[in-house]
Amino acid sequence: MKTILGFVSFLIFILTSSAVKAECIRCLNDGGSDLVCENDAVFDLIKKCGEPDYTAKAYDKTGGVFQSKTQKKSPNLITTGSFAAVTESVDKWFYNCGQGSFNKIIEVSGGKVISIKNSTSHGAGKQKCF
Repeated sequence: MKTILGFVSFLIFILTSSAVKAECIRCLNDGGSDLVCENDAVFDLIKKCGEPDYTAKAYDKTGGVFQSKTQKKSPNLITTGSFAAVTESVDKWFYNCGQGSFNKIIEVSGGKVISIKNSTSHGAGKQKCF
């Protein structure tokens, strides 16, 4: 029985310790503070943190889907599928978090927050986020 309990405890430890941690930004407002994390909607970011202080286009991200449909068009012509490419623009939004806090760089694409990182510079003025 002790062996089973030990094994189950070990499994729980491994499964919970390997969870992926999402980066977040906490924005201060009149009612307290709100948290926005990676994979949240851009709508929620604007609602909780306001408009960014600066925006810039970062890069275009291209991906797609291969659709496999083998068709025999004639004895010598066989098609094996097609590739549908999709290109999305990735933008960087910059938030001045205020004196004593690192500014935040948030990448957004397709209506989602895809990454949140600290910049190498500190903000200025009243603290707005951290």
